[in-house]
Amino acid sequence: MSDNTRTLRMLIREYLFVSLPQACAESLVSEQLHVRFHRLHQSNIDEELIDVIRGLEAPSHATRYP
Repeated sequence: MSDNTRTLRMLIREYLFVSLPQACAESLVSEQLHVRFHRLHQSNIDEELIDVIRGLEAPSHATRYP
């Protein structure tokens, strides 16, 4: 095996040693941001639904208790 081949193998090994954990970390961060976004989005939907329900209930309470 030539020195060039050994050097190339060593560089590839080092590159993978650094790149794979970085890719895993980026994947985890992306997943967490995705989860946070969906939780926030669902929270906004829930708030809007509660506002609509309260709006529908308000007139019925007003007519029952003049």
